[in-house]
Amino acid sequence: MVVPLCLCHMRVFSSKSTTVHTSPDLKNQKIEGVAKTTKLESSVHQNPESKNAPNADDVEVMGAMKAELQTIKDTFSLRDVPRDSLYIGIAGILPYAATSLSTIYLAWDINHADLYGSGFLFSPEMAHHLLELITPIQIGYGAIIISFLGAVHWGLEYAGFGGRHSYRRLMYGVIAPIIAWPTLLMPVETALISQFLAFNYMYFVDARATVKGWFPPWYSIYRFVLTFFVGATIVVSLIGRGQIVRPEQNHLKSLQEKAKSDREYQLADSQSEENVRREVDESSEEI
Repeated sequence: MVVPLCLCHMRVFSSKSTTVHTSPDLKNQKIEGVAKTTKLESSVHQNPESKNAPNADDVEVMGAMKAELQTIKDTFSLRDVPRDSLYIGIAGILPYAATSLSTIYLAWDINHADLYGSGFLFSPEMAHHLLELITPIQIGYGAIIISFLGAVHWGLEYAGFGGRHSYRRLMYGVIAPIIAWPTLLMPVETALISQFLAFNYMYFVDARATVKGWFPPWYSIYRFVLTFFVGATIVVSLIGRGQIVRPEQNHLKSLQEKAKSDREYQLADSQSEENVRREVDESSEEI
């Protein structure tokens, strides 16, 4: 009886001692867990900018936009183009820029004379005369440039650049003037639109030829930039000519105003006749 009782006391004591020794560990674990949670919450509250941080999609979109802008910058920088070809090409754009800007100004001056009775710098007759001189110059110059773009194919074929291709390359030297010179016989707007399409067609031909190795690697980018500016000047000329007030438009406007005034006069006359008729009827009824 004594031994089991001692064992019971030892078990109770050992259980109490283990309880006493393990409870501080549990408390420490709870305290550490609470401290970590509090530290995490405090870090979240201390960094409100983390909510506004860009996500992965925004970063990817911004990176794509930067890459596109860099591509455009590299394209228009024309680093690989020889300087002499670049300078002569830019000089070739200047006549287009001069004629298109002159068209815009003369159109504005003509409209100014129509509104205020006199032009700002030129008389209406002089402005129309200058416009009739400038437009054929632009169209004729465009026909020459388009023909020259076809002649480049002949020159490289004769030089043997990229190999010999015979009619496959020489035909573009024939197609270009066939497209270009009939525009001199067209109305102005039709001629400008036709040359705009011709420049884009020749760029497409030259870009494909560059891929085939018929031209130097830099030629397609060079042609793209020049075609871009030439096309922009043609569009500017078309817009300027579209803004000019035509004499037939003024005549049509005057006819419309006259017809409107006649309708108003007839309406007023009919109303006055109706009023007179009513007065006569009322007076007859009174009698």
